[in-house]
Amino acid sequence: MPTSIRLTDHKRSDEKEQEFFNPENRYEAKQEDFSKIPASPIAYWVSEKIREIFENEQSLENITPPKIWMMTGNNDLNIEAKLKEVIAFDREKMMSVSQNPVEIDLDDGVKVNYCKFKDILYPIKGLCKK
Repeated sequence: MPTSIRLTDHKRSDEKEQEFFNPENRYEAKQEDFSKIPASPIAYWVSEKIREIFENEQSLENITPPKIWMMTGNNDLNIEAKLKEVIAFDREKMMSVSQNPVEIDLDDGVKVNYCKFKDILYPIKGLCKK
């Protein structure tokens, strides 16, 4: 199993030399562990728990698709467009909720209470019956 030595936290060469022999700076990772992380970066310092998350949990792109405004390029324009979107959402959706309070009972649980606010929350398919 390959062993890597992480010395990037140390700036000076004398520190790096001293820390080279410190076992806390040594990491072992199996080659197949790298493929568990999308794009397969050489992340030898990643813990077993983090590798398990990448291997067993849903990818963020499966939960919510990336938005075009997240891309860099013209950040001022992107931020301005997002701000307009948020202001419109506030006027169209949130104002109604704030002016017409909805009574909830926390004992009802997420499924019942989510449906009362489904117009302002991220849609979860199949949670609320039509």
